[in-house]
Amino acid sequence: MPEKFSIRSRRCGVIIMFSCVIMLFFFFLLGEYGNWKDYLILGAVVSGIIGWFSFQLTLKTTGLWKMCRRKAQNLDEREKTVVLNSYRLSYLIFGVVSVFMVFLIVLSVRYNLIILTHRGHFSFGLAIVLFLDFLVSMLPPSILAWTEPVVEK
Repeated sequence: MPEKFSIRSRRCGVIIMFSCVIMLFFFFLLGEYGNWKDYLILGAVVSGIIGWFSFQLTLKTTGLWKMCRRKAQNLDEREKTVVLNSYRLSYLIFGVVSVFMVFLIVLSVRYNLIILTHRGHFSFGLAIVLFLDFLVSMLPPSILAWTEPVVEK
């Protein structure tokens, strides 16, 4: 009998994964702008570990990660449509988020909203690039996990 994953548990996993990654970048930027304290290191490590486990349980175990990475010839018509729609929505979300982040960077540099040192500029830019890279790879399977009514392993 196939194992079924409920939509509620998958949605909780996606929320946990994205919130842990946001907390990880938050701890990283706090550590880079200030001094790395023990609680910041611990918070970053714990956020990363929880985010990794939620990724494993939500996307890898359900097979949604692999479904977004397969060639189109290996998918049936329904799976092709679902994957195409998830990619379409994920790139729309990615575009909005990236424009917002560029707008935030321009405002912070132009109006000194965030006092950035040279190290701060590098760390802030690095965090944004890594977060956008995370979004590109995680949004399509996350949208599948969020929208698909039934996923069987």
